[in-house]
Amino acid sequence: MTHQQPFSEHDFLARSDDIQPLIATNVTYYFNKWHASPAPFSFSGWNWAAFLLAPFWLAYRHMYGSLLITSLIYFMCQLLVTYLPLTTYLGLSQELSDTLTVVWQISYPIMIHLFFGWKGNALYARRIAMLAQWKKGLRDKPLAPLFSKSGTSMITAIIIPFLLLLGGSLSLFAVKDALTPSLPPGVYIFSDSEPSPSDMRNTTLNPSFEKYSARINFVYIGEEPVEGRPFTIRLYHKADEGMEWVLEREREYDIFTSNRVVLDVVDAEDPAVKTGRYRLVIYVEDEVEAEEQFTIVPPSH
Repeated sequence: MTHQQPFSEHDFLARSDDIQPLIATNVTYYFNKWHASPAPFSFSGWNWAAFLLAPFWLAYRHMYGSLLITSLIYFMCQLLVTYLPLTTYLGLSQELSDTLTVVWQISYPIMIHLFFGWKGNALYARRIAMLAQWKKGLRDKPLAPLFSKSGTSMITAIIIPFLLLLGGSLSLFAVKDALTPSLPPGVYIFSDSEPSPSDMRNTTLNPSFEKYSARINFVYIGEEPVEGRPFTIRLYHKADEGMEWVLEREREYDIFTSNRVVLDVVDAEDPAVKTGRYRLVIYVEDEVEAEEQFTIVPPSH
């Protein structure tokens, strides 16, 4: 019975006749990189192909284990992008939350590709050493056919990343829908330029709207159906934080039956609408059920 004894870096470099057929293309490039490094399994120079086209390079070189791990990292990072807007409910401002989302969306692919540009040659050296060891019968455990392929393949470089992207995208949508919390009881402000909130990803805490932009609406989610009870909305306003709230308008309805009510609050396109801070309070049978604040700011131009 053989025992698995991984090639040392010295043994690996000394077996050029064994490893050359496993590389197939760009043999001189990889030999030069590995021989120029004192520790080729740790760092073997920069690889531009791995940096610029990481998933395709991994599939092209049959490095499917690394490709699978990379796909999972992409999946988790993109899932985080979906939920970063919810940081407004942790106390972050909307501007800071939006900035954090954009920065993360841009930075995580760059970090992944930087990693493979930096470590690609070393990872490939480890894989080729493992394949050479397997070919010599020096491994106890057999390799699955998918993980024992050597050389390169342009077909897999195109097809496999595409299939992983398709499968990852479908899984991402499914997981987002499964993990995204539905709207809890409360009131949520939105404008005509946005869809009515359907879950927590579509809501903004204390939102801000430009004057003349669009009509401002709210969706109320109650713990119980209204069932025809008096439904009252009161809208308060103050020009700045140092002033008292002043009742701007009040409306009462007795036509709603469900626990979900959607109504307009104020038309921000109306020139007579005041800028400043607003506070919306919802009453059902004179009991306060929910409230939310929003701001109307002067137009930016």
